[in-house]
Amino acid sequence: MIRRILKQFKIDRALIQNFRQIKFKRDYPNDHPRIFILVNSLGGGGAQRVASILATGLNETYNVSVITFYPRAVEYPVSEQIEWIELADRTMVRIMQLFLLRWFRHPAAVISFLYDGNQLNLSSKGHGKVICSERNNPIKKAPLRFNKTVKQYRKADHVVFQSESVKQLYPKEIQDHSSILPNPVTVTVNASEKPNNRIVTVGRLHEQKNQAMLIRAFAKFHTTHPDYELSLYGDGPLKEKLMELACQLGINDSVFFHGNVRNIHSLIADAKMFVLPSNYEGLSNALLEALMMGLPCISTDCEGSIDVIQSEENGLLVPIGNESALYHAMCRIADDDALYESIRRAGKKTGEKFRIENVIPEWEAMIEKVIAE
Repeated sequence: MIRRILKQFKIDRALIQNFRQIKFKRDYPNDHPRIFILVNSLGGGGAQRVASILATGLNETYNVSVITFYPRAVEYPVSEQIEWIELADRTMVRIMQLFLLRWFRHPAAVISFLYDGNQLNLSSKGHGKVICSERNNPIKKAPLRFNKTVKQYRKADHVVFQSESVKQLYPKEIQDHSSILPNPVTVTVNASEKPNNRIVTVGRLHEQKNQAMLIRAFAKFHTTHPDYELSLYGDGPLKEKLMELACQLGINDSVFFHGNVRNIHSLIADAKMFVLPSNYEGLSNALLEALMMGLPCISTDCEGSIDVIQSEENGLLVPIGNESALYHAMCRIADDDALYESIRRAGKKTGEKFRIENVIPEWEAMIEKVIAE
């Protein structure tokens, strides 16, 4: 009994101490409903980028608060008009803090991203509809956790998927209270009309993204197209292994690892093509941005990509893990000017559908429907 009381006191004391540190935005210029966007951080990946863009877009209609719970460098800052709240770094305290925030701030809805965010959203369920957002293929990303994810989504008021192919992985009862909504993306520049002989890819250096296949395909491509170079943007645990692979294949002088950069669109704008070699995805932001820029795109036929790209029309699809097919696709874009031009133009037209001004109204319509239910 004493141990339980002391444990409870410790939680309460931490809760009070951390809650006092939260700086609340008390004055709003309007009486719009409040929306919480819950994500682990404002840096590190596609979900975090989408959360920051979504916060900006929804802030025109709602009073948006972005709530994060992992300390991390901010790569995707939000406007000063948007309230940003950082929760404590202990799970139980986070749950209690978010519960209090919901209780006192009365959000109309709480939109959460990623497994931990969705779990935190449901654990603190009270005021505000629970809207969970699925950002990947859960069976391939974390197969042992899939059943838990299904249980999560059964309890949610609504689930947002990025593609039909991922939605179909779930039971009908979950599909019945879900929507397929595209990522809102934005680009700062268009692809160059006079590209250089560069192949680019953007993504975390991780087994999911399978940059190793791209490097091996490029090694073969380089034998017939020696004036081309390959640029990889992003960082991750496989960087050293991928650099070693390029050395082993004798192409290290033509393969460049640029790491994480801020002005990514400007740096890839002069490329001849963009390649997404992933083993699985939800829906790649990098692919959507490349399409929107007007870069000819090649992707594996993973989830998300097959919902966006019609092969031979607005891009090229190759089988997952098929190094030979990727090599031939790169050769086709490099050597066939008519194909290069046709898929570049069609891909750019496809990318326009994902512009923030086109996507945000779809999210707003979904939120209004869920709130009204």
